[in-house]
Amino acid sequence: MERDDMYTVLQICDSAFPTGGFSHSMGTEAAVQNLYVQNTNDV
Repeated sequence: MERDDMYTVLQICDSAFPTGGFSHSMGTEAAVQNLYVQNTNDV
């Protein structure tokens, strides 16, 4: 495996790598945890 390929694999495997819906949530999880968003009308 080439060095650049290894770095890519390590980045994708990192738990901090944003994937799926979380990468486009615009902070919704934090807003829910801090009770800024409590129902669908708040979104």
